[in-house]
Amino acid sequence: MRCNVVSIFNKLIGVVLFLFLSRAKQASAESVVALTSSNFDDHIGKYELVFLNFYADWCRFSQILAPVFEEAAKSVHEVTKEPNKVLFGKVDCDRETSIAAKHRITKYPTLKLVRNGMVMKREYRGQRSAEAMKNYILEMLKDQVVEVPHEAEAQHVEEKKPALLGYFAGKDSEAYTTFRRVASDLRDDCNFYFVARPAGNTSVITPDSIHFKPPRSKFGEKHETY
Repeated sequence: MRCNVVSIFNKLIGVVLFLFLSRAKQASAESVVALTSSNFDDHIGKYELVFLNFYADWCRFSQILAPVFEEAAKSVHEVTKEPNKVLFGKVDCDRETSIAAKHRITKYPTLKLVRNGMVMKREYRGQRSAEAMKNYILEMLKDQVVEVPHEAEAQHVEEKKPALLGYFAGKDSEAYTTFRRVASDLRDDCNFYFVARPAGNTSVITPDSIHFKPPRSKFGEKHETY
C-alpha cells in the first residue's frame, strides 16, 4: 500500500513539474511575438511601442541576436505591467517578403521602433546587448511632457529646441491624451510642457489651447496660439 502511495505521489510531482515547465516555455516563447502579414498591422496598431527585429534564419548575426533580443523582451516585460504598452516582435524576412519590402529592409538583422502605429525612419543603432536594448525601450516609454506647476513659470520657458505649451484642465482630457501622443512622436524635434488649469482659473489663456515658443524665446515675446 505504501509503495502505491509513493508511486502515485511521484507521478503527481512529475505532472506538476511538466505543467510548470510547459507554462514557463510558453511564457518564454511569448516574450517575442512572431509577426506575419496576417497580424502585423493589428499588433503595431495596438501597442504604444513595438520593437521589431527583422531577421533571416540563415544569417549568423540574426542567430546571435535572437536570444539577446528575447532576454531584452523578458526584462522589459518584467518592468512594464501596463497592458498594450510595449511589444517585442520579430519578422522572418525570407517568409514575410512583403513586410520586408514595405519597410525597405536590406540587411539582417535590422531593429526598428514603432511608436503609436508609426514605424520610425531611424533604425536602432545602439549596442546589441539585452541591457542596452532594455534601457533604450524604457527611455522611449518615458513621458515626454513636462508638467509646469505654475502658469507664470510657463512664460519663462527657454529652450534650444522649439517648445509647445499645452494648457489643459487636467491629464484625463482627450486633448491632453492627443498632446501626449504627439509629444511621444516628436520627441526629437520639440519639447512639450503641460500647464494645468484648474477649475475657477481666471487666466486670460483659453483652456485646451497650445502655445508655440520658438527656440531661445524670451519673456514678453508673442507666442502663437492654437
